[in-house]
Amino acid sequence: MIDQLDEIWWEDSWLLGWEKTDDLLVLYVDVHLRRDHPLFEPFDEKKHVGCYKTARLSVSGPQQVSGLPSARHDPQWNPAMDEYKDVGDIDVMNLGGDGRGFVMEVGAAKVADSFRLEVKGRSVDLIVEAF
Repeated sequence: MIDQLDEIWWEDSWLLGWEKTDDLLVLYVDVHLRRDHPLFEPFDEKKHVGCYKTARLSVSGPQQVSGLPSARHDPQWNPAMDEYKDVGDIDVMNLGGDGRGFVMEVGAAKVADSFRLEVKGRSVDLIVEAF
């Protein structure tokens, strides 16, 4: 279950990488937190456009995964920018009402053409933390 779903600005967030096994799908994302999110931190508006946090979007027991360009794409650190390189921007993020799946459209993807990812599993969780 993803808490504070409405306090994440998905359409201004970024896909950084992923890994898929039979038991787990993990998407590495850079999420833009809105001011009401409990993990929101003030930021220097002269240097940054928002409060971004790295997170893992985890799907346990993935039963349906379509649209993923490959089974794995590791996040890549860019030392010059002091951030991860993005795979593409999240144009659309629709989570199913049952908390078990989602549809994500990734635009301007750097590892493939833009793609639409459809996922269904036992549960979907968002863990906001550095990786």
